[in-house]
Amino acid sequence: MMELSLIIDRKNKVKILERFDKTEKDLEEDVELIQDWFKSQPHLPEIPSTNMIEFFLVNSKFSKEITKQKLDMYYTVRSIFPDFYQGLNPKTTRNKNNFDYNYFLVLPKLVDELYRVTLIKLKDIPFQDVDVESLVAKAFQVIEIRIQEDLMFSDIVIIDCENLKMSFAMKFTPMIAKIIITILEKVYSNRIREINIINYHSSFDYILKLAKVFMKPKMFDRIRFHKNLDSLKKNISLDVLPKDYGGDGLSIDEIQVMWKQKYVEYQNRFDKLDTLKVDETLRPVPMKDLEIFGMEGTFKKLNID
Repeated sequence: MMELSLIIDRKNKVKILERFDKTEKDLEEDVELIQDWFKSQPHLPEIPSTNMIEFFLVNSKFSKEITKQKLDMYYTVRSIFPDFYQGLNPKTTRNKNNFDYNYFLVLPKLVDELYRVTLIKLKDIPFQDVDVESLVAKAFQVIEIRIQEDLMFSDIVIIDCENLKMSFAMKFTPMIAKIIITILEKVYSNRIREINIINYHSSFDYILKLAKVFMKPKMFDRIRFHKNLDSLKKNISLDVLPKDYGGDGLSIDEIQVMWKQKYVEYQNRFDKLDTLKVDETLRPVPMKDLEIFGMEGTFKKLNID
């Protein structure tokens, strides 16, 4: 069986660094500085791995202060939304069958050696017994694995609406949408180059309305609609796209098998995450901007028809 690796080679890593006018030596020094900072923060439960720090540095455009804030929030947010994070471990009963009803796949090959593609598609099965929280959990499980080994300049997302039913779309409540988008923006920076929608139909309208309410306008404007695969292939090279979408890559089922194995590989990390807690009594300086996660009043003027 083929193995999935998101670790990029040195050549591509240098290309990404050059986009920020950085060298490998700069990156090494910044990582060391962040690690030293973590050693001075007794409230934080671990010192992140080198790849974790590199991932956050790139997502923060190499601002060391923002990187510190994002990494601190990466751990802190687990206490802000405990119910949300307690359900993220892949071995929980709710998530064990996650692969049976959806594809949430980060494709193995980079676009132009800088951009990573994520494909999201529901399978053609009845959805009355499927909860949307499981799909969200899968998204954050994939992000966790990427933090541990991936590095890219930004993301390209493909959402295939072919099997989306209105009954499932309506399970995305405003509260769930708010939590997802807030965490993506405030913790992971949400560095998305574009969102490509294919096989669009009216069931997606409700999700679009939610996105427009909670997304920053700049991000919402990056949504692209494609009438056919030819249009999509103008945006993404054939060697990256799966064969199911007219590309030269592996099929989505083959990539799904590789991602299943990836979850097994990282099960110890998911177990450890369940135990990592921030001790606020030991925090040297109160965290700023925690009110960004406040939900009070968020929906008073919300109108989703």
